[in-house]
Amino acid sequence: MDHQIKQKHMHEGESYNAKESEYAASIAAAAYAIYSLEETRAEFERRMVESFREDPSSKRTSFRDQETPLEIPDFRGLSRRSSSRVGNNDVGGGPISRSSTKPIEIISGPRPSVSVTIMGNNQADVWERARLAKINKWYEKMNGKIIEWENDKKKSAHLDMEKRKAEIERLKRINLSHYQNKINRIEDITKGAKKQLEEKKKSEEIYAKQKARKIRTTGRVPVKCFCFEY
Repeated sequence: MDHQIKQKHMHEGESYNAKESEYAASIAAAAYAIYSLEETRAEFERRMVESFREDPSSKRTSFRDQETPLEIPDFRGLSRRSSSRVGNNDVGGGPISRSSTKPIEIISGPRPSVSVTIMGNNQADVWERARLAKINKWYEKMNGKIIEWENDKKKSAHLDMEKRKAEIERLKRINLSHYQNKINRIEDITKGAKKQLEEKKKSEEIYAKQKARKIRTTGRVPVKCFCFEY
């Protein structure tokens, strides 16, 4: 019985070591997953910086090419109307009135890129929202996997604990039964020995009384010596 219990404990020790190895491997897998998350985040930041390092002049030029050029007004009709008006005044003899129109100055140079900046900001906002939504989705997915792994391992550990507890209780009952059997056997042996001792005592007392009566009758003391073994 003791040999079987020892073998049972050896088997439980081997099973415990195997489960410890599995637990260590699970911890390593979780650490690798967290490391992968950090690597993905670093890659995303690198791409984000590279996207904003592009030359903004090319974007402004492309948007400028798409804009509608300003139209220069035709002053030829205006000059013809002015000359005809002057001719009519000469015929009528009236005073000649000269037009005091000033030449229109056309300022050439780089146009403000306000619309380009607004469009660029809108594109950046749209890209940022899409990227952040993707990051949140990825984060929720990985966080769910980690929580699922944690719950599974806790449940497995609880089941193992319950199994070990049940096994310990079973071994405890077996050990208690074995102990009780030994105690009962010892008590039975003790009772039998005491009973034999009582019977031996009564037998010796009866024999001693008979010898005493015989001595009283005959007046002779027997030579035989009573020797008891203790």
